[in-house]
Amino acid sequence: AVVSTQSTGGSEFLQRVRGLVLESAFMSAEEAAKNFPAAKYWNYFRITRDRIPRSMSGIFPTVSLLPQLQLPVLLVHAEDDHTIPLQHSVELHRACSRAGKTDVHLHSASSGQHRYVHRDSAAMEAANKFIKQVKHVL
Repeated sequence: AVVSTQSTGGSEFLQRVRGLVLESAFMSAEEAAKNFPAAKYWNYFRITRDRIPRSMSGIFPTVSLLPQLQLPVLLVHAEDDHTIPLQHSVELHRACSRAGKTDVHLHSASSGQHRYVHRDSAAMEAANKFIKQVKHVL
């Protein structure tokens, strides 16, 4: 099976998976929270300054889980994603490379924002190619 998801939140099921496509992935909930539109107001008030992102520390730690996976991964992320910027997938790819994981590929789609990257034809081509490669290895 090849799974396409927007997070690795339920990673227990990954033991049966042969390939993973992550769309608009984030490094961690803490890092993702820093990009929310309301984040600019969190630091304005002393009582909330840095508290909200810190309260999410350790939640959905994709950046530490992804390098440990023993399966190929395709990261697909839109360049115009302002909810979770492309930099998150770039950093995930770098973390995997630093850990010696060589079966992680990054495709940056020219459009699609956060929720519609699957509408980018080049992104779908990359996903189809990845799935065919994973199936061929099986």
